[in-house]
Amino acid sequence: MWTYQLIEAYDCTYYRVFTAVEEQVRQDLAARRRHLAEAETQRAARSRRRGHTAP
Repeated sequence: MWTYQLIEAYDCTYYRVFTAVEEQVRQDLAARRRHLAEAETQRAARSRRRGHTAP
């Protein structure tokens, strides 16, 4: 196989499938939001700076 054929095969048989599954999981579990853990950490840090405790 040529290099471009390997890349195309990888893209079609693994990468696209993986990203489609990942997107579906995000839709199902996270309402399409990304980086939930980081967002929660950022929210908690802001809350601490304001003198509140995170729930």
